[in-house]
Amino acid sequence: MHIEKARIFDWLLKNMESARFNMALSNIEGVTLAEFRRLTGLDIPDDSDLGEGEHYGNPELKDGLCGIYKCRPENIVTASGGTEANILVYLAMLDKDVEFLMERPGYEPMGMTAGLFGSRRIAWPRRFEHGFDIDVESLRLNLTDKTKLVIMTNLHNPSGRLAGRDCIREAAEACAEKGACLLIDEIFLDGAFEPQRSAFGLDNVIVTSSVTKVYGLGGVRTGWVIAPEDVAEKCQLAKSHTTAASSGLGEWLNAKALSKARDVLLDRFKTVAKRNRSIVKDWVESNPDLVEWVAPDGGVICFPRYKGDLSSEELCRRLLDEQGILVIPGLYSGLEGHFRLSYQQPEEELRAALDSLGKGLREILL
Repeated sequence: MHIEKARIFDWLLKNMESARFNMALSNIEGVTLAEFRRLTGLDIPDDSDLGEGEHYGNPELKDGLCGIYKCRPENIVTASGGTEANILVYLAMLDKDVEFLMERPGYEPMGMTAGLFGSRRIAWPRRFEHGFDIDVESLRLNLTDKTKLVIMTNLHNPSGRLAGRDCIREAAEACAEKGACLLIDEIFLDGAFEPQRSAFGLDNVIVTSSVTKVYGLGGVRTGWVIAPEDVAEKCQLAKSHTTAASSGLGEWLNAKALSKARDVLLDRFKTVAKRNRSIVKDWVESNPDLVEWVAPDGGVICFPRYKGDLSSEELCRRLLDEQGILVIPGLYSGLEGHFRLSYQQPEEELRAALDSLGKGLREILL
């Protein structure tokens, strides 16, 4: 099997150490153990079994997820993060004789990983000119009798745009007409500025998520699949071939975080995200000769379009070399002429980074 580099990770890992301003990460600052104790009123018990794993998932975690998603335990498969959750769905749904659709621009590793199973990938465009909204008519044109899975993110990675429930329902119905399922990675959804309901519960929809991006708990590696029971059963079987068991301690910690501190953690995220989006909005509006954007509906990432014909890789390399700014080339999300910008930083750091970014763009593009 030939395994290609995930360019977004390669770019990040090679350049994070040298960057003066890291504007490339998509998650909120992590929660410390001291914060966890304060928020939950709990500490890790001394008799915790560090050798314990969770094949079927921590019952308390699954009970909490049932409340959030209005589902049954039989709909849930826990995983060691959102990436494994998506892989379990691919294992359950894909093989070398089928096709899958992947939104473009999108999160490159999702499509690359799905393609490792030998399935043919077809791009499903989401256009800047249409506000990066999902286009159901375009979806219908790309679906075939061989399509088994359609993959999207909500909030959209890289733009931060929200897909509404009615539009998702229409997309899921279009998939069903061809015998395909709609997979929605909702890892950013809880970070929407207005509270949103998961798409799970709509016919023909599978969702995945984790505690990484919004909750600041990614280091303890907990994710999940929420799916119709027949799909969940296949995902549970697939887990025997990946990690077999998730972290017992990690699932215990995240069960407590979601049951005792979910609202506080969401407020922690949204306070930073709303404040910083306003700062970025002012910056974009102050530099119309350099950039334009589709304003995000949540999260801490956006996908500005820049003026000029320079490739996104060259632009981002020069921004790093000349200004010490690390952003993600749009090419790595499948769309040239853009870069992915994150704004999860402390306020003063963000303002300084944007000043340097504006200076760099002006020197390079004009």
